[in-house]
Amino acid sequence: MKRFFISVDSGIVKVQEVIVGTGLIFATLIIVFNTVLRYFFNASLVWAEESVRYVMIWVVFLASSLCIRHNIHVKIDILQLNLPFKARKILIMGIYLICIAFCLLLLQYSTQLTRQLFILGQISTSMLWLEMWIVNLAIPVFGILGTRDFIQLLILNVIHKDKIIRTVGVKDAKPEMKPDDKDKTDAGGNIETRGEAK
Repeated sequence: MKRFFISVDSGIVKVQEVIVGTGLIFATLIIVFNTVLRYFFNASLVWAEESVRYVMIWVVFLASSLCIRHNIHVKIDILQLNLPFKARKILIMGIYLICIAFCLLLLQYSTQLTRQLFILGQISTSMLWLEMWIVNLAIPVFGILGTRDFIQLLILNVIHKDKIIRTVGVKDAKPEMKPDDKDKTDAGGNIETRGEAK
C-alpha cells in the first residue's frame, strides 16, 4: 500500500513537471512568434497575450507546489539559523501547520469562486471556447497539492525526530541532523565536530 501511494505521488509530480515545462515552452514560442508577426508583418495573434497569461497562471501554481517539495521558495530564515536544533525543528513544524491551514483556506474559497464561474459560464474575451473556470481551477488545484506537500513534510519531521527534513522526494537531499552534545552547530545549521564539518 505504501509503495502504491508513493507511485501515485511520484506520478502526480511528474505530470506537474511536464505541464510546467510544456507551459513555459508554449508561452515562450507564442510570445516570440507574435513578436515576429507584429514587427515584420504588421499583424498579431489576437489570442496570444491572453493565452500566455492563462498558461502562466497554471505554470506558477503548479511550480509553486514543486518549489515546496524542493525547498526553493524565497524565505527569511535568519531566526531559524540562530536557534538551537530543537527550537528550530519546532518552529519549522509550526510553519508547516500554518501553511497547511493557509492551503486549506485557499482551497475552500477558490473552490467556491471556481464553482461560481462555472455556474455563470464566463468565457475568455479572445478565446470564446475557453471557460474561465478552467483557468481559475489552477488555484484550488494548488490548494490540494500544497496541502499534500506540507502534510508530507510535517509527517516526515514527526517520524524523524532527530532530523529536520525540508524536501520531499528529492534525490541526494541531506536532512539536517540533530547534533550530538559534543558537536556544535554553526549559524548555517551545519553540524561541526572538532572544528571540521561532518
